[in-house]
Amino acid sequence: MSDRIVPFWNRLPAFALYPLKGVTLASLLVFTFLITFASLAPFIGWLLAGLLWLGALKQAFEMLLATANGRMDAPVVNFDIGNGTVIRYVLLQLTALLVPLLLGLLLGPLVGLLVLLMMGVLLPAATIGLAISESLRVALNPDYLWRIASRIGWPYLAVVGLSLVIQYSAANADALLARALPGLLANATGTLFSLWALFATFHLMGYLVWQYHETLNFTPEGPLTPGELPKTRDSELLARVEALIASGEVDVALSHLRDEIRDRAVDLPVHELYRRALKLKGDRKALLDHAKLMLQALIVAKQDRKALALIRESLQLDPTFSPFELEDAERLAQTALHGGQTDLALAMLKGLIDAHPRHVRLPHWALQASDLTLRRGEDPGRAKQWLSDAESLTADDELRRRLGAQRAALGL
Repeated sequence: MSDRIVPFWNRLPAFALYPLKGVTLASLLVFTFLITFASLAPFIGWLLAGLLWLGALKQAFEMLLATANGRMDAPVVNFDIGNGTVIRYVLLQLTALLVPLLLGLLLGPLVGLLVLLMMGVLLPAATIGLAISESLRVALNPDYLWRIASRIGWPYLAVVGLSLVIQYSAANADALLARALPGLLANATGTLFSLWALFATFHLMGYLVWQYHETLNFTPEGPLTPGELPKTRDSELLARVEALIASGEVDVALSHLRDEIRDRAVDLPVHELYRRALKLKGDRKALLDHAKLMLQALIVAKQDRKALALIRESLQLDPTFSPFELEDAERLAQTALHGGQTDLALAMLKGLIDAHPRHVRLPHWALQASDLTLRRGEDPGRAKQWLSDAESLTADDELRRRLGAQRAALGL
């Protein structure tokens, strides 16, 4: 396949024109417009602009992966920041700046400068590694980075140089136009050139992977047929692990899943398969440990029904189980209550009371939990303590009256 791929040095104009065609141009213009006008509003606008830049960076990673898989047309524009790859990339950039700075302070400016140059040269390899593996640990592994750079050889250094030329051209054009254009228009053109450089550079890095995929032991998916959806890393993982479980190799399947879940954010079907494999092994502790992580993913995905089912299952293993965040626990308890799952709502409220006995919200939890105790005909003994503790915490007369009325309703 590789002998049919045009070398990148024979199609240099295509990299400059890539952000100016089709879907990529739409991405360029949409992000430029939104970022420019978001930046006009102080604080909230700046925060929104920052999130939009992360979205643009996510789009750039999608372009890199599409190109690496032999698809020269950009993916459809989206505005989310993805599953964590963008945040890992920001951390990667910070590492590339802070490590040389720290070494420069400790060992002298010459050492810091040399390390900065070295990290600058290896940054494209780290970006490629992060895009393919979605793992910051892989992207920061010196052995992995050296293998990418050394296997490709001088063309890798040429791509590093070409990336610098693209970035310099964008910065130079921005500086020239900034002196000639009014403020808002200058900001817009600056954003436009920066996004052009970002998309062109990531397309170039993706093409490098596509051209040298055999050398890098990377198997591209190739161009899509009409109507075909791209394979994802998670879909391939699911197929591989399902086959291992079907053949009875549950331990090997668990090892694969555990490594992926530890290194990156995975889709919910991967979490579900991991739990199924853990149940086959009867690993109670691992099920509980994983439940917290999966619950957070369900909360982010706004899948409350599945989140409540996971909480119910986990409470059977550990009565003290609860979400990481108190606010999530309280909200899901209300969701369970409104959904008619009064037993689960009561169990979650008991967990909140036990875990946060001095919290300002305790009187409200105590009122709801004691009311559920009454409605479900359960022993009111614990409710007495909840209400007493709540009365001692609040100075609100109306709230104290309601707590007293609840005590009377329970016959306490």
